[in-house]
Amino acid sequence: MKAALCALALSGLASALPAIQQRNANFDDLNAGTGVTSLTPVPDPYMGLEFDGFNVINVGNAATGVKPQSGDQVGVQYILTTGVDNTATLKTAGNTKYFALQEFYFGCVLSSQETLAGVPTSCALTLTGKRNGKTVATQDVNFGSGLVNSLTSGDLLTKDMKRVRFDGRFQAVDEVSFELTSTLAAATSVLYDNVRYVTYSS
Repeated sequence: MKAALCALALSGLASALPAIQQRNANFDDLNAGTGVTSLTPVPDPYMGLEFDGFNVINVGNAATGVKPQSGDQVGVQYILTTGVDNTATLKTAGNTKYFALQEFYFGCVLSSQETLAGVPTSCALTLTGKRNGKTVATQDVNFGSGLVNSLTSGDLLTKDMKRVRFDGRFQAVDEVSFELTSTLAAATSVLYDNVRYVTYSS
């Protein structure tokens, strides 16, 4: 009898615990075109989250721009799809209750909608993590410190993505916003790859 009650209690506890899943949003499993009209919204939900203001594009082996960290496709934050506040947002979706943002790779290009033709440029982002509408974490990140070094290498048209790690800062959040704060924000596209996070679902 005691064993049965113990098993029942453990079963109830297990069902009450959230399901934990490691995610890597690399955008390579999504449908995307190439060229001027290729910006395709990231579907909702994707990898347990809503990617509001994010698009997917295939940059392949483009001669200019920021090189993908993996595969040929990247996520893109662009003013025509984020609005004048230049902010894209990750939000919980479906059964996901909250998530922990771990790291991502990113880079910036000066561009029109034809992000394939963009030239790498420096940029600044402010990330804000929220839980139940309350701000619980913020962090500023920058891209472009190595652009000057490209002058000596002769490679002005392409640049590797920069890795950003958060070391537990954005834990148990239900929203993280990415605000493009640099001076040329209206003419800048932000490219993302390998966005890694853990989702906690009911």
